[in-house]
Amino acid sequence: LTHDLDTGAGGARIAVPGVVFDKAFQPADLTPLAKGVIAFADGTVTGSGRVDWQGEDITSSGTFRSDGFDFAAAFGPVRGLAGQIVFSDLVNLTTAPGQTVTIAAINPGVEVLDGTVRFTLTGGPRLALEDARFPLMGGTLALRPLTMDFAASEERRYVFEIVGLDAAQFVSQMELTNLSATGIFDGTV
Repeated sequence: LTHDLDTGAGGARIAVPGVVFDKAFQPADLTPLAKGVIAFADGTVTGSGRVDWQGEDITSSGTFRSDGFDFAAAFGPVRGLAGQIVFSDLVNLTTAPGQTVTIAAINPGVEVLDGTVRFTLTGGPRLALEDARFPLMGGTLALRPLTMDFAASEERRYVFEIVGLDAAQFVSQMELTNLSATGIFDGTV
């Protein structure tokens, strides 16, 4: 941390060698913005950030990553979230568009594996989901783009598009032993 009293200029450098989330320490212990958004977190986050000021002008940035982060969310449990998030404004928790992470598994009702999610954070509690895709039984499960304001108490709806689902794989994976099916299906949930 540096500050020049004569010019009013200064800065702070933030080093995060590893914040471990487990039973003893959860995201809501770090910030109230996480309450009701994420729970039962398990994993480590590393990164760095900087805040610079010159009088009333403040700029900030940061980069944080995890190689495997598990948590519970409103849309279901998430396992193995990995990737790097680059903040263009760390103080206001804002990113540039196109932040991308991978997810080993998520279960919004049917478990899907090996997906990719692209998003933008704006001002902390606003998340714009640009794209989310997972392979699903020979086809693809995609979450339609949406914007969520976690600071607002609002009804949230998620629309999933299923493209190219193989009916035989669906029956087999769901262990519906008394049924058989063939064909390719598309639809929304």
